[in-house]
Amino acid sequence: IMRKLLLGALLLLSTLSFSQSKNVDKMSKDEMLSEMNGNYNLDENNNVTITQTLDIPNVTKDELYVKVLTYFTYNYKDGESVIQVQDKENGLIIGKGIYKNSHVGVDLLLKEISTWHIIRVDIKDNKIRVIVTLTQYDLKMSGGNSLPTYNSYTIGSTFPINSKGSMEKLFTKSLYKSIILAKNSIKSIEKSLIDGNTSKLETKEW
Repeated sequence: IMRKLLLGALLLLSTLSFSQSKNVDKMSKDEMLSEMNGNYNLDENNNVTITQTLDIPNVTKDELYVKVLTYFTYNYKDGESVIQVQDKENGLIIGKGIYKNSHVGVDLLLKEISTWHIIRVDIKDNKIRVIVTLTQYDLKMSGGNSLPTYNSYTIGSTFPINSKGSMEKLFTKSLYKSIILAKNSIKSIEKSLIDGNTSKLETKEW
């Protein structure tokens, strides 16, 4: 039992250290790789996945479905961020979106990376499981008098998922920051289920 408790404490400390890291742009590649270790998994396509199960006591599956759907309606409602699957019977909602400018780096060129992701929420009575999958980077490079160039990379083709990938430091920072954004998405979903969704258009009186 003590061994299990110690392991759980170490995993918790690792997660907290990762989520609270400051001055990411000043961190070394090795520091980021070390902190990311154990904070994500890979799916069959070498996409990065972050999974968390959230307990929401005393709320039925149908009630949670409506709350989760409301979250997606507020946050995934434009051309780039869309709800892809709504399956109330099976308790499943899937949305696709993009973390814009998840990392911006400057050397000889300005390099702006945005990260495409998919959020899947499985819903049961009193709990949900959230899976955030990071799938693709969009890279814009600009500088000097030349026109910007645009490229897309699957997550699995880039460092550190692909140990032979180029631009190691750039993509290590991109992954590090994207995982933080994914974790923040999960926190945002949890907050919306507990506190309710809010909108600038909403007022207390109607």
